[in-house]
Amino acid sequence: MNEEDISWLKILRYVRGESNPAEHEEVQKWMASDADHEEIILFVEKLLETPAESKEDWDVDSAWLRYNIRHGRDFEKHDEEEVEEGEHIAGSNEVQKEESEVSANKKPHRFKWGLVAAAAAMISLILLFTVPMEREEPVSEGQVPAHKEIVSEHGQRTHLRLSDGTRVILNAGSKIITPETFSDSLRSVQLEGQAFFNVATDSVRPFLVVTEHSVTEVLGTQFDVRAYSGDEQVEVTVAEGKVALRAKQDTANLNSKEITQNQKGSLLPAGIAEVTEVENLAVHLGWTEGKLVFSNQQFIRVKKTLERYYNITIEIESDNGEQLRDRQFTGSFTDSQPLEEVLEAIALSLDMEYRKAASKRSYIVYNK
Repeated sequence: MNEEDISWLKILRYVRGESNPAEHEEVQKWMASDADHEEIILFVEKLLETPAESKEDWDVDSAWLRYNIRHGRDFEKHDEEEVEEGEHIAGSNEVQKEESEVSANKKPHRFKWGLVAAAAAMISLILLFTVPMEREEPVSEGQVPAHKEIVSEHGQRTHLRLSDGTRVILNAGSKIITPETFSDSLRSVQLEGQAFFNVATDSVRPFLVVTEHSVTEVLGTQFDVRAYSGDEQVEVTVAEGKVALRAKQDTANLNSKEITQNQKGSLLPAGIAEVTEVENLAVHLGWTEGKLVFSNQQFIRVKKTLERYYNITIEIESDNGEQLRDRQFTGSFTDSQPLEEVLEAIALSLDMEYRKAASKRSYIVYNK
């Protein structure tokens, strides 16, 4: 794909947190290619935050102009540029056509005012006629809010946006349960597996991530929670801001521990949280960008990560199985590397062999 061209529906899905990993990366590359692209993303986010009833009589051109004046942009030398031939504003009946028919074309260092206004108008029509936004209506006292469950299967990463604007990346083999709309006093989600949260700041409503054994509380920050079934401990890694970690049964917060930027909190089975410094955030957060980073990790944990990431099973032969489980591996891979290449590198490093089993997506590892 040419970095100057991208589908507006891809932009819309990106802002709504609904794009798949490949599409998410595609939009990020498009944003990085031109500062004006990031401005468009920000404007679409403003569109999404506007209630539907306010969009019905919205002058999109004026809204876009007000937005950019407020952000100090100068369009004097661009406001006479025309929309390129072949580009048009899609009507409500055209929005449902293939997304490839309408794309955002921008030449480097040339801001096309007419094109952006047209695109903004088209996105408004999409929002009005094809994907009406959920509005965050307060839940009355005694009312039980409706919940939804999002599952990220093995071999997948899922991007989503919660009703308060919080962005979540759900790792492979994970599940999150969230209210359709948060209450007016609390934001709480349930997690099984691993997820990265970029929490929308709200000083009135705390944000809670509840797992089987832990509760992580935050007002607005970026952090990762790993709580897979079978893991010995819950791990919370903070990329920005701070959170508080406690055992689920510690309702009085007697043993809550505060975790700040570049720190990891580990909640042990006994319910005691320990905080350590993180030397390399990529070890804990690299998965959000399609990277697998291991640093002196036991093979048994590397094995589980590979199984979720590639949707495979890895069996350790019983002979010297304990020895293989405890061997430690350090290395990194990207999602563009074939599975066989990854297995070969790990086998070489840990002085072991592997072979494909009878099952299509199953492998066996053993000592040389």
